[in-house]
Amino acid sequence: MEKRLNILYISFTDLIKCSSGSEVRPIKMLKYFRETGNNIVVVKGRYKPFIYSERKKNIKQVIHDMKSIKFDLCYVEPTSGCISSIWDYFLLKSIVKNKIPIGYFYRDSFAKIGKGIVVNKKNFKGLLIEIYSRIFTPINDFLINKYCDIVYFPTIEMSKYFNFKNKKELLPGGEIIEYKCSHNRIPRVIYVGASSDNYGVKNLLETFSLINCNQVSLKLLIVTREEEFYSKYSSYANKKWLELSHVTGTNKLKKMYERADIAIAPFLRNAYSDIACSVKIFEYLSFGLPIVATNTPIMVRLIKDNNIGFICEDNCLSMKKIIENALFDVDELKNKRKAVKIFLKKKGLWSKRVSTVINDLSNIK
Repeated sequence: MEKRLNILYISFTDLIKCSSGSEVRPIKMLKYFRETGNNIVVVKGRYKPFIYSERKKNIKQVIHDMKSIKFDLCYVEPTSGCISSIWDYFLLKSIVKNKIPIGYFYRDSFAKIGKGIVVNKKNFKGLLIEIYSRIFTPINDFLINKYCDIVYFPTIEMSKYFNFKNKKELLPGGEIIEYKCSHNRIPRVIYVGASSDNYGVKNLLETFSLINCNQVSLKLLIVTREEEFYSKYSSYANKKWLELSHVTGTNKLKKMYERADIAIAPFLRNAYSDIACSVKIFEYLSFGLPIVATNTPIMVRLIKDNNIGFICEDNCLSMKKIIENALFDVDELKNKRKAVKIFLKKKGLWSKRVSTVINDLSNIK
């Protein structure tokens, strides 16, 4: 019988609901840490300046508990941005003092890599956050390198920009979800995410205008925030080939996914998209959907190595050609669906990510 491990799991969210992509990962990782059957002690909650928050109380309790509990390992899942509380650094220092190996997931490299991509100077709050990030990220990185045994990154490509002593890739994960396959008379492509030019939504809409210029031969399902879409792309809202939805939550999204034949990741290529991997990619795969994706390095690697989709360039003509070829080649689409299931079970689950962390940190000497 294997030893039951004591694992300290540190998050910077309330771990209640996934209101944004950055909150999906901490919740999913915790879920599958708990499913290992080990003893999981959780530090959670948002830092609130000048307030004696539950997080601070939680941290003080864990530091006290270390006197009686021998933790075998610690895993840290931050949200975007730097660690902003001195209490969290006290906690990391205490963990190191107790010789507990630490794995840290480095989520946000935008301050280092994304300069000039999406800075919105009209948004004062956004500008302040960016300035704060650029000032404190070097300090944050110094302390992470000092205290943490392994620093995980969403992709190998992202890790190359950093000089941490021990770096590893830890991709997002997926889940085994029961779903019904679509039987559409007119094939449908689904996109779930933000309505931003950097995400390639404008290219996507223009591509479907080209595809359906004479008659509706393919449909596009977009699930996004209503206000965000209409502020930029209202002229497309009444197109017969477009179906808009603003639903959230797994059950409602499931119904949308079940209506689709393939999913699309139309990201424009830039310094940041070339090293990032969205959790939405693995959500698509969880519903058995092959993916059409623009040719960012990580998507080329994922799709070609595992035969789980199709690659296009980040322009309308290339996207149009690949989408049409993908949806009208029925046999190839069936093969891709089978490959998606194989990849997910062998290499793509959140449970695999958790196993990787436990094995890595258990072998730290």
